[in-house]
Amino acid sequence: MDICDTQWIESEYVSKVRLNDPYEPFTDDSPLSKFEHVELNLRDSRSCARDFQYPDPTSHGYRGFDNVIANIRNLFPTDRISSKEFNIFTHDAGIALNVFSNLRKIVQLGNREHLTVNFQFFIGYNDSKCSEIISDKEAEIPAEYILLNHHSIFYHREFPSKNVEGQDKLRRMKWICKRFRIQEIENKEFQFNVNVFLPVEVFGFEIADTRTKSFIKIFEEFN
Repeated sequence: MDICDTQWIESEYVSKVRLNDPYEPFTDDSPLSKFEHVELNLRDSRSCARDFQYPDPTSHGYRGFDNVIANIRNLFPTDRISSKEFNIFTHDAGIALNVFSNLRKIVQLGNREHLTVNFQFFIGYNDSKCSEIISDKEAEIPAEYILLNHHSIFYHREFPSKNVEGQDKLRRMKWICKRFRIQEIENKEFQFNVNVFLPVEVFGFEIADTRTKSFIKIFEEFN
């Protein structure tokens, strides 16, 4: 039987799990085989994107996806987790900075011993609304993050502001990538790497907001 067949998936041999359930440490003493690597693709998860921006259980629309990293390691024992294609679409760098802060809390939930998490964070920019946000404050990446001496040019399909049919027809865009890292002093066996991608086209926009301009400047020297 094809392992992807609906009959197989719906059978008693497969247990369904919800990665956004409240995190509870696994207490079963039976030995579990360790996975070398677990990969999570967040491209089309709008609920996950929202929870990563606003991880407040009391807020409308909260789904509990801030538990996803802890639950993955709980259910699939591994020392290496990769999260691909997490993306937001915004005109305000403040929202991106909120994600930085929230990601730090999200990856620190649960057991972090010998754990490395690699995370892709794409920031789509909506220039049509850029005049709606005006701030005179500089962008401040949370102090726990270290900006590494790493940059790269990356070609990847665009991320539309909402899910659309025919992903293969989306235009390919040029992105600039910068890498950030959290490495805890008290737990050197835990490492969180974030590759942040910004579309090159943002450098051609007229932006009045100081916070957004200073955030873009982090990437600008490699344009």
